[in-house]
Amino acid sequence: MKRILIHFRLWILMLLISMLSFSRLNAALVVDSTGTFDPPLSNIHIVYAEVIYNQVDGTYIDCGFALSAMELSDWGHYATNIAFYEAGLAVRNQATNNFVRTNVIHVVPGELIKLWIVINVPAQTYRAYAKTGDMTEPLIIYDGDATFRNTDVGSGINRWTAFHNSDNNNHYLTVNTITLETNSDPTLESLTSSVGVLDPNFSTDILEYNLDVPFGTTSIQLNAVPNGMGAVVNMYDGLGNEIENGLVNFTGDGVDVEIIVTALDGTQLSYYVAIFVGEGASDARLKNLEVSVSAVDPLFDPEIFNYTVVVPVGTATV
Repeated sequence: MKRILIHFRLWILMLLISMLSFSRLNAALVVDSTGTFDPPLSNIHIVYAEVIYNQVDGTYIDCGFALSAMELSDWGHYATNIAFYEAGLAVRNQATNNFVRTNVIHVVPGELIKLWIVINVPAQTYRAYAKTGDMTEPLIIYDGDATFRNTDVGSGINRWTAFHNSDNNNHYLTVNTITLETNSDPTLESLTSSVGVLDPNFSTDILEYNLDVPFGTTSIQLNAVPNGMGAVVNMYDGLGNEIENGLVNFTGDGVDVEIIVTALDGTQLSYYVAIFVGEGASDARLKNLEVSVSAVDPLFDPEIFNYTVVVPVGTATV
């Protein structure tokens, strides 16, 4: 009987925890402040915001800063969202159906947080950066393209909203600044290859490189990361054919690659990689086969792979 009672109490405890988690997950959102973009955002844009997280007591953190094509009254209405959690800032990625982060950026009550959201409305993707008081440079929250939660954006994104979870009205966001920024930096932050080493070593201000790859190589992966927020990278081979996703395919002794970086304001800069395939032969057959004692039987032929050698009695080496 005692064991049954213990199990019953554990079941009740687990049920309460489950109900609490479900309640928090499905609680309504409370809008702290909101505003509009006129005209709506319909291309690639950088939304800059200065936000302060306010906390009356030490309960959990659950706030958000979102962009949408409608007024928010439900969690599913926003296209993009930067979530404020105890574990740090995170972005909503519909492709994985959860909130994701690459870098841990914690929020401090009362401290100004600078946010940059690089939103690509046609592609329905975005990247988010943050800078807190102890950081010298903005840091990307999730190192990848997060996808929109609500893809029904009509003519574009026309609203920003700061909100909090109604389960905790003792915390909220204050938005001090909302602006649209541009960026004129067409340089690369890094350039790497899956095979070989660039010569010279990569530097942002060096535009031309050689890349030696082993004989037999027919494809490599070039990874080019731009410096400027919102910059776009395109690659082309020597014939002007676009290279998709950095995968460079080639035959013979190599190929030339042009990497064009286009900043958000349209400024462009090109980097060049000349790929050289090392010398070698694709024929693995022997040219000749001789022995120091006797001879091979049958006579050597590149197309024959098995031979017999008869040596005198007492021969120890050949």
